[in-house]
Amino acid sequence: MVMEYVEGENLDQLIRKKNRLPYQLVVPVMLKVLDGLSHAHGKGILHRDIKPANIMLTKDNDVKLMDFGIAKVSDAAKLTQASRVIGTIEFLAPELIEGKDPSEASDIYTVGVTMYEMLTGKLPFTGKSDYMLMQDIVKEKPVNLQKLNAAVPKPLSELVLKALEKKQEKRFPNAKSFLQALKATYPELHEIDSKYLEPEAPATTVAPIMEKQKVMPLAASQIGQPATTVVDMGTNKSSDKKIDIAALLQNKFFYIALVGILVVFSIYKIFSSSGPATDENKDSPVAVHNNSNVAGSDEEKIATNPEQPAANEDSINFIINKKKQEENKVQPGQSGAIDKKPAENTNSKKPGKTENEEPPPKPAPKPEPPLISEPVKLRASAILSLRENITPETAVDGQAVSFKVVEPVEMRGDIIIPAGAVIHGSIKKIGKIRMDLTFNSVTARGRSMRLERSESSGNIRNVLSKGSFKTGLRGTMYP
Repeated sequence: MVMEYVEGENLDQLIRKKNRLPYQLVVPVMLKVLDGLSHAHGKGILHRDIKPANIMLTKDNDVKLMDFGIAKVSDAAKLTQASRVIGTIEFLAPELIEGKDPSEASDIYTVGVTMYEMLTGKLPFTGKSDYMLMQDIVKEKPVNLQKLNAAVPKPLSELVLKALEKKQEKRFPNAKSFLQALKATYPELHEIDSKYLEPEAPATTVAPIMEKQKVMPLAASQIGQPATTVVDMGTNKSSDKKIDIAALLQNKFFYIALVGILVVFSIYKIFSSSGPATDENKDSPVAVHNNSNVAGSDEEKIATNPEQPAANEDSINFIINKKKQEENKVQPGQSGAIDKKPAENTNSKKPGKTENEEPPPKPAPKPEPPLISEPVKLRASAILSLRENITPETAVDGQAVSFKVVEPVEMRGDIIIPAGAVIHGSIKKIGKIRMDLTFNSVTARGRSMRLERSESSGNIRNVLSKGSFKTGLRGTMYP
């Protein structure tokens, strides 16, 4: 059998990279999928296993509907094995679980499940076992997409939920009608835009530092404003090739002022321990020591008058070295010379330490353990802390939640999930005292790892408190 070689990646791989996809990408991709599915239905062919792993996105931004391995020709002879369920359970339509024959409406349902996972990063139904999963598909309603991803528009959420109706007659009658409904709702999203496939680069903007002045370029994510023109200090060119002279000059003066403040502050810290004598304490031994050194007064002039012409006299190192040289020239018995012990007493040094003693070296930081490279079956306990502001009164079934890993999760002495990682999931069911949770993925060091069949439960007050709680982690984690 000779088949076409398709170079690209499937949508399941793309979802793992991005966790969930923007609707501006989902709509044009699914328009192409529905177009291909409508063509197959027109030939009397039912796909029966539509899912993200069977949809390929090529390097030319084309979409390929793959794996017709279990496709069925309408009105063909039934399989020899009676009541056999074929397909991926999470994507099966309710009527197929009940033993009815596949139809175009069954493929419409799988398209709805696929869009649900692309937009939210989660499947509409999960269960602890295949039996419980099939019961949920037949009886339960899926959680509204906007509860799991607020960026999903309401009209798109309604279209997906219509495709997921339990009864076949309530869904779209065929793939073409689903395609036309998407086109009518989003006529501008007919082509795949490559910018939604690339990693998002942090936008920059000019942020106000002082009143009525735009000076420093900051990340847009830090100030919550849309990106705008930024002055490039290296080339004096803005991002749209226009030069903002006023902002450029203000930036230069700002940096010059900042350096000047740092220099003055450093000089002040150096001489603060032996400050200038006043009229009230100029007769004290310390005051005599400070004022008897003529070179020291010259150095103060240098520090306070940076315009005085001298080679490198505005350097902090020059001032410190010159002060030490002048102090060493003062001999005992000369006018104004005193013992150095009072000066040593003025320094806040701990007993037993010399001036040149170096602090003990800091211990080298421990290398971070590597993340997993192959699937791991979790049998461990974890200490988690809720990241959202959710109370027992506001929590609802199906609500998306995330938890911070307070301490590293270890198995047989190896760190499986590092501290600071984030575990994403949802509230499965809330009781009077306890609540059930479903964990879907783990994000650590910029990587997202998928969790399957990982569920837990705990006391509502402990889970939704601002503190931490201990729970067990089960299921399988995929890199």
